[in-house]
Amino acid sequence: RIGDKVLIAETRPLSKTKNFVVVALMHGGLCACILLFLSSYLSYFLR
Repeated sequence: RIGDKVLIAETRPLSKTKNFVVVALMHGGLCACILLFLSSYLSYFLR
């Protein structure tokens, strides 16, 4: 069954690490965008 394969894939350490990296990259990208926005916002006002 497909469900069993998914379960096995999710319990594998490599898969967990890969998921963690993907989440971390998405989170990092979001933080970078916010920081970029804030810095440009501040530099606009402090000109």
